[in-house]
Amino acid sequence: MTASRNPFSERVGAILLAGCGLSMLAGFLGAVFWGDSPNVTNNASTSYSTSALGHAAFVELLERTGFPVVRSRFRSAERAWSGLLVVLEPTDDDRFDELVSDPELPSALIVLPKWEVVRDHPLDDRWIAEAGLRPTMEVESVARTIDASCSVVRIDGSGSNWSSDGVGESIPPSVSDLQLLTGGVDPWIDCDEGVLLGEVREGLWILSDPDVLTNHGIARGDNASLVLSIFEELTSWASIVIDETVHGFEFVPSVWTELRRFPFVLVMLHVMGLVVAALWCGLYRFGPPVPTASGVAAGKSVLIDNAAQLLLFGGHSGHLVRRYWSQARRRVREAYHLPREIADDELADTFRRIGRERTDYDAVERRVARATADRGIDGSELLAAARAVSAWREEMLDGSR
Repeated sequence: MTASRNPFSERVGAILLAGCGLSMLAGFLGAVFWGDSPNVTNNASTSYSTSALGHAAFVELLERTGFPVVRSRFRSAERAWSGLLVVLEPTDDDRFDELVSDPELPSALIVLPKWEVVRDHPLDDRWIAEAGLRPTMEVESVARTIDASCSVVRIDGSGSNWSSDGVGESIPPSVSDLQLLTGGVDPWIDCDEGVLLGEVREGLWILSDPDVLTNHGIARGDNASLVLSIFEELTSWASIVIDETVHGFEFVPSVWTELRRFPFVLVMLHVMGLVVAALWCGLYRFGPPVPTASGVAAGKSVLIDNAAQLLLFGGHSGHLVRRYWSQARRRVREAYHLPREIADDELADTFRRIGRERTDYDAVERRVARATADRGIDGSELLAAARAVSAWREEMLDGSR
């Protein structure tokens, strides 16, 4: 493994740090101000919609009154097993067919469709500019998915001789172009012209006109009181699950789907960034590992090196060079059979005379004196002096043979 080094320059490190900081700030602000609301805003007849045809006001009315309400985007029938499942203005498609044909369908209220958006609002796609009545045959198709004997009629006016089976007594609906059912249902709220709320079979009801629930109609007349009376009777204040899968908003929660949504997508991006950074750092660490040096290696050279380092660190190298110079002169004196008692000055003159043609005794003497005069001298100077002594000794000894 190569020596460790920082794979990032200061500039790259600063950019990465700034990016992480901004991402964390964006995640915090998004969680606070954006929240976890799904992206289901539109102008259709859904419980999320705030358009004239939507039912957001109906949901808010139930919640403020104290009904436990849940908007469901997955397994709605299963989640409503102990309460009431509400399906708002479905269309005749496979999703609705699958829902009503579920053998485990709990108590449910199906609200028939009535209006369709003709033109969107030019300033905001959550609003509508124009709406029109759906063809009665299209509404009948939805009703007959539940009961084949149902028919749909529309009347001018508000209907006559309203009666109820203990639901919303004396509260006639305030609706224009009133849409009613005939045939095949047990009437709970009806008039001479047809049925507004009827029971198809035990635990399954149909509300023929959605205008008593829509944002534009729930505040008209006594519609709000009528709605509360209906749901109090149908639920006994149990939970209300509003299905949104029939509007194409199916969303099965899981770890992987949540990681693709804000702000959790930032967590995934951070993890991916960490993986990239780890791989980047690993580019400088490929190859076989470098063997770890042992504490003390074997051999004389290691001991000599350690001793030399200790002497150099302690400032005793000059003493060794002087000692080496003294021993070299003694070795040369013995080689030339000079008397041991000879004086230093006379010995120096003799060495000068003998080595006049080959060496410079005085130059070596000066180098040794200069190298050993200061304890703080550089180690290279001491080594050069020792080499000069060695060269002088070799020249003198070679000449003595």
